[in-house]
Amino acid sequence: MRLLRYHQTFGCVGLVWTCVEPYIHVADALMQQQYYHQRWQWLRPRSRVKRKAKNGGTLQIDEIPIHKVPFSFILPHDDAGIESNHRDGEPTLSEARQESSDQPNLVVEPDQTPFCYAVSSIMDLPSATNFLATQVWPSARVAAESIERYADRAWTICELGCGPGLPSIASARLGHAAVIATDLDAFCLRLVQRAAQDQRLIVQTRRVDLTWEVDEFVTNTQEWCDTVDLFVLSDVFENHAVATGAARITAHLLSQQQNSQEGAKSDKHGDRPKVWVFAQSDRAQREVFLQEMRMLLCDDTLAWSPMLDGPGRQGNLWLCDLEELQVRYS
Repeated sequence: MRLLRYHQTFGCVGLVWTCVEPYIHVADALMQQQYYHQRWQWLRPRSRVKRKAKNGGTLQIDEIPIHKVPFSFILPHDDAGIESNHRDGEPTLSEARQESSDQPNLVVEPDQTPFCYAVSSIMDLPSATNFLATQVWPSARVAAESIERYADRAWTICELGCGPGLPSIASARLGHAAVIATDLDAFCLRLVQRAAQDQRLIVQTRRVDLTWEVDEFVTNTQEWCDTVDLFVLSDVFENHAVATGAARITAHLLSQQQNSQEGAKSDKHGDRPKVWVFAQSDRAQREVFLQEMRMLLCDDTLAWSPMLDGPGRQGNLWLCDLEELQVRYS
Protein backbone atom coordinates (compact mmCIF):
# COMPACT_ATOMS: atom_id res chain seq x y z
CA MET A 1 0.00 0.00 0.00
CA ARG A 2 2.80 2.40 0.91
CA LEU A 3 4.64 1.68 -2.32
CA LEU A 4 1.44 2.33 -4.23
CA ARG A 5 1.01 5.67 -2.47
CA TYR A 6 4.59 6.69 -3.34
CA HIS A 7 4.00 5.65 -6.93
CA GLN A 8 0.83 7.76 -7.11
CA THR A 9 2.59 10.77 -5.55
CA PHE A 10 5.57 10.72 -7.93
CA GLY A 11 3.22 10.01 -10.79
CA CYS A 12 1.37 13.25 -10.02
CA VAL A 13 4.65 15.16 -9.77
CA GLY A 14 5.69 13.77 -13.14
CA LEU A 15 2.36 14.78 -14.65
CA VAL A 16 2.70 18.31 -13.27
CA TRP A 17 6.27 18.56 -14.60
CA THR A 18 5.15 17.35 -18.02
CA CYS A 19 2.57 20.15 -18.14
CA VAL A 20 4.88 22.88 -16.81
CA GLU A 21 8.11 22.03 -18.65
CA PRO A 22 7.10 23.48 -22.07
CA TYR A 23 6.26 26.83 -20.46
CA ILE A 24 9.63 26.91 -18.71
CA HIS A 25 11.36 26.37 -22.04
CA VAL A 26 9.27 29.14 -23.60
CA ALA A 27 10.17 31.53 -20.78
CA ASP A 28 13.86 30.67 -21.18
CA ALA A 29 13.66 31.23 -24.93
CA LEU A 30 12.05 34.61 -24.39
CA MET A 31 14.82 35.61 -22.03
CA GLN A 32 17.45 34.51 -24.52
CA GLN A 33 15.75 36.71 -27.09
CA GLN A 34 16.05 39.62 -24.62
CA TYR A 35 12.37 40.03 -23.82
CA TYR A 36 10.58 40.49 -20.53
CA HIS A 37 13.73 41.30 -18.59
CA GLN A 38 11.96 42.76 -15.58
CA ARG A 39 9.31 40.03 -15.41
CA TRP A 40 11.41 36.91 -15.84
CA GLN A 41 14.93 37.68 -14.62
CA TRP A 42 14.30 36.02 -11.22
CA LEU A 43 13.71 32.65 -12.93
CA ARG A 44 17.29 32.16 -13.99
CA PRO A 45 20.71 33.09 -12.57
CA ARG A 46 22.53 36.13 -13.85
CA SER A 47 24.59 35.36 -16.93
CA ARG A 48 28.26 34.76 -16.22
CA VAL A 49 29.42 34.46 -19.80
CA LYS A 50 32.60 36.44 -20.39
CA ARG A 51 33.72 37.61 -23.79
CA LYS A 52 37.46 37.19 -24.25
CA ALA A 53 39.64 39.64 -26.12
CA LYS A 54 42.30 38.43 -28.51
CA ASN A 55 44.96 39.27 -25.94
CA GLY A 56 43.30 36.99 -23.38
CA GLY A 57 41.69 39.71 -21.28
CA THR A 58 38.00 40.09 -20.52
CA LEU A 59 36.12 42.94 -22.20
CA GLN A 60 34.06 44.55 -19.46
CA ILE A 61 32.77 47.87 -18.18
CA ASP A 62 31.71 47.80 -14.52
CA GLU A 63 31.83 43.98 -14.68
CA ILE A 64 29.31 44.06 -17.56
CA PRO A 65 30.53 41.93 -20.50
CA ILE A 66 30.81 43.80 -23.80
CA HIS A 67 31.91 42.78 -27.27
CA LYS A 68 33.36 44.49 -30.33
CA VAL A 69 31.19 45.40 -33.32
CA PRO A 70 33.47 46.12 -36.30
CA PHE A 71 32.75 48.31 -39.31
CA SER A 72 34.59 47.83 -42.60
CA PHE A 73 35.24 50.88 -44.73
CA ILE A 74 34.10 50.78 -48.36
CA LEU A 75 36.70 53.10 -49.85
CA PRO A 76 40.50 52.83 -49.60
CA HIS A 77 42.10 55.29 -47.18
CA ASP A 78 45.75 56.05 -46.67
CA ASP A 79 47.31 55.60 -43.25
CA ALA A 80 48.03 59.32 -42.87
CA GLY A 81 44.38 60.29 -43.18
CA ILE A 82 43.17 57.42 -41.05
CA GLU A 83 45.55 58.19 -38.17
CA SER A 84 45.10 61.97 -38.12
CA ASN A 85 42.59 61.79 -35.26
CA HIS A 86 44.79 59.95 -32.75
CA ARG A 87 45.43 61.53 -29.36
CA ASP A 88 48.26 64.06 -29.16
CA GLY A 89 51.28 62.73 -27.34
CA GLU A 90 50.14 59.13 -27.72
CA PRO A 91 51.38 56.53 -30.23
CA THR A 92 49.53 56.07 -33.50
CA LEU A 93 47.66 52.84 -34.20
CA SER A 94 50.64 51.27 -35.96
CA GLU A 95 52.87 52.14 -33.01
CA ALA A 96 50.25 50.96 -30.53
CA ARG A 97 50.07 47.58 -32.25
CA GLN A 98 53.78 47.09 -31.54
CA GLU A 99 53.24 48.00 -27.87
CA SER A 100 50.08 45.94 -27.37
CA SER A 101 52.00 42.82 -26.33
CA ASP A 102 53.34 44.72 -23.31
CA GLN A 103 49.92 46.15 -22.35
CA PRO A 104 47.46 43.31 -21.59
CA ASN A 105 44.49 45.69 -21.24
CA LEU A 106 45.04 47.40 -24.59
CA VAL A 107 42.72 46.31 -27.40
CA VAL A 108 43.98 47.24 -30.87
CA GLU A 109 42.21 46.23 -34.06
CA PRO A 110 44.49 45.45 -37.02
CA ASP A 111 44.56 47.41 -40.28
CA GLN A 112 41.99 50.22 -40.58
CA THR A 113 38.86 48.58 -39.20
CA PRO A 114 37.08 50.73 -36.59
CA PHE A 115 34.86 49.15 -33.99
CA CYS A 116 32.50 50.14 -31.23
CA TYR A 117 31.43 48.20 -28.16
CA ALA A 118 27.98 46.76 -27.43
CA VAL A 119 26.61 45.01 -24.35
CA SER A 120 26.64 41.23 -24.76
CA SER A 121 23.42 40.34 -22.92
CA ILE A 122 20.43 42.08 -21.41
CA MET A 123 20.83 39.86 -18.34
CA ASP A 124 24.11 41.61 -17.49
CA LEU A 125 22.64 45.12 -17.31
CA PRO A 126 21.22 46.93 -14.28
CA SER A 127 17.45 47.23 -14.54
CA ALA A 128 17.58 51.02 -15.00
CA THR A 129 19.77 50.83 -18.13
CA ASN A 130 18.17 50.87 -21.59
CA PHE A 131 19.42 47.73 -23.31
CA LEU A 132 18.23 48.86 -26.76
CA ALA A 133 20.47 51.92 -26.49
CA THR A 134 23.54 49.70 -26.01
CA GLN A 135 23.11 47.82 -29.31
CA VAL A 136 24.25 48.62 -32.86
CA TRP A 137 21.31 48.92 -35.25
CA PRO A 138 21.43 48.72 -39.08
CA SER A 139 20.88 52.48 -39.37
CA ALA A 140 24.13 53.12 -37.49
CA ARG A 141 26.02 51.16 -40.15
CA VAL A 142 24.36 53.13 -42.94
CA ALA A 143 25.12 56.39 -41.15
CA ALA A 144 28.80 55.44 -40.81
CA GLU A 145 28.93 54.41 -44.46
CA SER A 146 27.28 57.68 -45.54
CA ILE A 147 29.78 59.72 -43.55
CA GLU A 148 32.58 57.84 -45.29
CA ARG A 149 31.04 58.40 -48.74
CA TYR A 150 29.70 61.93 -48.56
CA ALA A 151 31.12 63.93 -45.61
CA ASP A 152 34.03 66.33 -45.96
CA ARG A 153 36.94 65.30 -43.73
CA ALA A 154 37.21 68.92 -42.54
CA TRP A 155 33.72 68.77 -41.05
CA THR A 156 33.03 68.50 -37.35
CA ILE A 157 30.62 65.62 -36.81
CA CYS A 158 28.06 65.39 -34.00
CA GLU A 159 26.00 62.25 -33.44
CA LEU A 160 22.74 62.85 -31.53
CA GLY A 161 21.47 59.81 -29.65
CA CYS A 162 24.69 57.92 -30.34
CA GLY A 163 24.15 54.68 -28.38
CA PRO A 164 27.40 52.70 -28.80
CA GLY A 165 28.53 55.38 -31.27
CA LEU A 166 29.57 53.44 -34.37
CA PRO A 167 29.19 56.49 -36.70
CA SER A 168 31.19 58.62 -34.24
CA ILE A 169 34.01 56.08 -33.97
CA ALA A 170 34.10 55.65 -37.76
CA SER A 171 34.22 59.45 -38.20
CA ALA A 172 37.14 59.75 -35.80
CA ARG A 173 38.91 56.86 -37.53
CA LEU A 174 38.47 58.64 -40.88
CA GLY A 175 40.24 61.69 -39.43
CA HIS A 176 37.43 64.22 -39.17
CA ALA A 177 38.37 67.55 -37.63
CA ALA A 178 36.38 66.85 -34.46
CA VAL A 179 33.78 64.31 -33.39
CA ILE A 180 31.14 64.72 -30.67
CA ALA A 181 28.97 61.81 -29.51
CA THR A 182 25.87 62.65 -27.46
CA ASP A 183 23.33 60.57 -25.61
CA LEU A 184 21.13 60.70 -22.53
CA ASP A 185 22.36 57.31 -21.28
CA ALA A 186 25.62 57.64 -19.32
CA PHE A 187 26.54 54.00 -19.90
CA CYS A 188 26.33 54.47 -23.69
CA LEU A 189 28.74 57.39 -23.42
CA ARG A 190 31.11 55.15 -21.48
CA LEU A 191 30.93 52.58 -24.28
CA VAL A 192 31.96 55.28 -26.75
CA GLN A 193 34.76 56.53 -24.50
CA ARG A 194 36.12 53.01 -24.05
CA ALA A 195 36.07 52.27 -27.79
CA ALA A 196 37.78 55.57 -28.60
CA GLN A 197 40.40 55.01 -25.91
CA ASP A 198 41.19 51.48 -27.09
CA GLN A 199 41.69 52.76 -30.65
CA ARG A 200 43.67 55.87 -29.66
CA LEU A 201 40.98 58.17 -31.07
CA ILE A 202 39.55 61.46 -29.86
CA VAL A 203 35.77 61.47 -29.49
CA GLN A 204 34.17 64.02 -27.22
CA THR A 205 31.09 62.84 -25.31
CA ARG A 206 28.26 65.04 -24.11
CA ARG A 207 24.95 64.35 -22.37
CA VAL A 208 22.03 65.47 -24.54
CA ASP A 209 18.35 64.61 -24.10
CA LEU A 210 16.40 64.61 -27.36
CA THR A 211 13.20 65.40 -25.47
CA TRP A 212 14.58 68.77 -24.35
CA GLU A 213 12.77 71.91 -25.39
CA VAL A 214 14.75 74.14 -27.76
CA ASP A 215 15.72 76.63 -25.03
CA GLU A 216 17.11 73.85 -22.85
CA PHE A 217 18.97 72.35 -25.81
CA VAL A 218 20.55 75.73 -26.62
CA THR A 219 21.55 76.30 -22.99
CA ASN A 220 23.23 72.92 -22.65
CA THR A 221 24.98 72.85 -26.03
CA GLN A 222 25.95 76.47 -26.64
CA GLU A 223 29.64 75.86 -25.88
CA TRP A 224 30.11 73.48 -28.81
CA CYS A 225 26.98 73.38 -31.00
CA ASP A 226 28.04 76.26 -33.25
CA THR A 227 31.20 74.40 -34.25
CA VAL A 228 29.34 71.44 -35.75
CA ASP A 229 29.07 71.04 -39.52
CA LEU A 230 27.05 67.81 -39.62
CA PHE A 231 24.54 66.39 -37.15
CA VAL A 232 23.68 62.69 -37.51
CA LEU A 233 20.68 60.84 -36.03
CA SER A 234 20.21 57.11 -36.62
CA ASP A 235 17.07 55.28 -35.45
CA VAL A 236 16.58 57.43 -32.37
CA PHE A 237 12.76 57.44 -32.54
CA GLU A 238 12.06 54.98 -29.75
CA ASN A 239 8.86 56.73 -28.64
CA HIS A 240 6.58 59.67 -29.44
CA ALA A 241 8.35 62.09 -27.09
CA VAL A 242 11.76 61.43 -28.63
CA ALA A 243 10.38 61.68 -32.18
CA THR A 244 8.77 65.07 -31.58
CA GLY A 245 11.74 66.32 -29.54
CA ALA A 246 14.19 65.30 -32.27
CA ALA A 247 12.03 67.18 -34.79
CA ARG A 248 12.13 70.33 -32.65
CA ILE A 249 15.91 70.16 -32.32
CA THR A 250 16.40 69.39 -36.02
CA ALA A 251 14.18 72.30 -37.06
CA HIS A 252 16.10 74.58 -34.69
CA LEU A 253 19.46 73.52 -36.17
CA LEU A 254 18.20 74.14 -39.70
CA SER A 255 16.82 77.53 -38.70
CA GLN A 256 20.28 78.44 -37.40
CA GLN A 257 21.65 77.64 -40.84
CA GLN A 258 18.96 79.83 -42.44
CA ASN A 259 19.78 82.71 -40.10
CA SER A 260 23.46 82.45 -40.98
CA GLN A 261 22.55 82.70 -44.67
CA GLU A 262 20.46 85.83 -44.03
CA GLY A 263 23.38 87.31 -42.10
CA ALA A 264 25.70 86.54 -45.04
CA LYS A 265 27.77 84.19 -42.91
CA SER A 266 29.56 81.35 -44.61
CA ASP A 267 32.71 79.30 -44.16
CA LYS A 268 34.93 77.00 -46.16
CA HIS A 269 32.68 74.04 -45.41
CA GLY A 270 29.63 75.61 -47.02
CA ASP A 271 26.34 76.48 -45.35
CA ARG A 272 26.08 74.75 -42.02
CA PRO A 273 24.95 72.84 -40.19
CA LYS A 274 23.65 69.88 -42.13
CA VAL A 275 21.39 67.27 -40.56
CA TRP A 276 21.26 63.66 -41.75
CA VAL A 277 18.53 61.45 -40.29
CA PHE A 278 18.50 57.67 -40.79
CA ALA A 279 15.52 55.46 -39.96
CA GLN A 280 14.29 52.04 -41.02
CA SER A 281 11.07 51.92 -43.01
CA ASP A 282 9.32 49.83 -40.34
CA ARG A 283 9.86 52.38 -37.54
CA ALA A 284 6.38 53.72 -36.74
CA GLN A 285 7.60 56.76 -34.81
CA ARG A 286 9.57 58.09 -37.76
CA GLU A 287 6.30 59.23 -39.33
CA VAL A 288 5.60 61.20 -36.15
CA PHE A 289 8.99 62.86 -36.68
CA LEU A 290 8.21 63.57 -40.33
CA GLN A 291 4.80 65.14 -39.61
CA GLU A 292 6.32 67.30 -36.89
CA MET A 293 9.08 68.43 -39.25
CA ARG A 294 6.57 69.34 -41.94
CA MET A 295 4.66 71.47 -39.47
CA LEU A 296 7.73 73.17 -37.97
CA LEU A 297 9.34 73.94 -41.34
CA CYS A 298 6.01 74.67 -43.08
CA ASP A 299 6.99 72.28 -45.86
CA ASP A 300 4.54 69.55 -46.86
CA THR A 301 6.95 68.22 -49.49
CA LEU A 302 9.36 66.76 -46.94
CA ALA A 303 9.69 63.00 -47.44
CA TRP A 304 12.05 60.12 -46.81
CA SER A 305 14.41 59.45 -49.70
CA PRO A 306 16.03 56.13 -50.72
CA MET A 307 19.35 55.48 -49.02
CA LEU A 308 21.09 54.90 -52.35
CA ASP A 309 20.23 58.44 -53.54
CA GLY A 310 22.59 60.05 -51.04
CA PRO A 311 22.18 63.53 -49.53
CA GLY A 312 22.76 65.53 -52.71
CA ARG A 313 19.12 66.28 -53.57
CA GLN A 314 18.11 67.11 -50.01
CA GLY A 315 20.31 70.14 -49.36
CA ASN A 316 21.08 70.58 -45.69
CA LEU A 317 18.49 68.04 -44.55
CA TRP A 318 18.68 64.41 -45.60
CA LEU A 319 15.92 62.06 -44.47
CA CYS A 320 17.31 58.64 -45.34
CA ASP A 321 14.83 55.80 -45.83
CA LEU A 322 16.70 52.73 -44.72
CA GLU A 323 16.06 49.36 -46.37
CA GLU A 324 17.46 46.71 -44.05
CA LEU A 325 18.05 44.23 -46.89
CA GLN A 326 20.44 46.74 -48.49
CA VAL A 327 22.55 47.21 -45.35
CA ARG A 328 26.14 46.02 -45.59
CA TYR A 329 27.30 44.00 -42.56
CA SER A 330 30.79 43.06 -43.69
